[in-house]
Amino acid sequence: IVYNAGIEFVDTDTQTTNSGNHSNVDKYVFGSTILRNSRIPLTLAASRTTSETTFGNDTTTDSLGVDWYLKFRTLPWTRLNFDKTQTRSSGINEERESSGIEMEKAIGPSDNKISYSSTTTSDNIRNYGSEHNVFTLRNDTTAPLGSDFYMGLARNDFLTSRGTDKKDLGITAGSVGLRTEPIAGFGQNYNYTFTNTKSDFNNENDGIAHDRATRETNSEFFNGSIGYKPTKRLDTFMTLQSWLSETHETSSATSDTASKAINLSTGARYSITRELSTTESIKFNQRES
Repeated sequence: IVYNAGIEFVDTDTQTTNSGNHSNVDKYVFGSTILRNSRIPLTLAASRTTSETTFGNDTTTDSLGVDWYLKFRTLPWTRLNFDKTQTRSSGINEERESSGIEMEKAIGPSDNKISYSSTTTSDNIRNYGSEHNVFTLRNDTTAPLGSDFYMGLARNDFLTSRGTDKKDLGITAGSVGLRTEPIAGFGQNYNYTFTNTKSDFNNENDGIAHDRATRETNSEFFNGSIGYKPTKRLDTFMTLQSWLSETHETSSATSDTASKAINLSTGARYSITRELSTTESIKFNQRES
């Protein structure tokens, strides 16, 4: 067991011709790591901070944290954490809690990781509350012939409320791609990404919804490139990019918008000498909205 503890006192007096200010801060901290050299180290942390000023704005902040790392031999490595903070002062009584879990495991040529975290904040004096949840998933796989395949997914939800006003925002994003190291002069790279964003604002009065607005946006993006070098002097290339975005919005009226674009280019580079080279290319661009 390893631990550390500390106490800190700061007292400040400032005097000028017409005024004087006084403030003091008291801080207590404690931390400990249990079995730190094992496969299951556990870390604990706690602190309290109090501050006072001349104007009577006294603030007390208490925090508690737990971090547990589980390095299993066969099961995925797992990390658990929890933190809680409470702040009290004039007109504020805020509590904040956050927790999370991370798991990662390598299976053959594939690396996998998944994580989830949640954070909530509440204040019963200011009538305020929020909730934030994040989920991520990641996979990286080394394929034959110097190729790398990757895939990722993320989800982000954020909800806030102040009195009768509520706001809800959700974002989902994903990406998949393939990278290949040049083999016999041939290389390629492909990536596809999508995002979905939803927002909802709702103002309630006597249980009746007023001024409600919703919005949803979908976006897609593709990027691909192919390169081929048949000789030391000649290098050919081709790239393709496409993008699409659609938005549906409802408030006092309903509106729909859409935009898309495509970019295509191909060409060749030839080295005549060390100092002189030439490039010939064709490019095509199209945009619509």
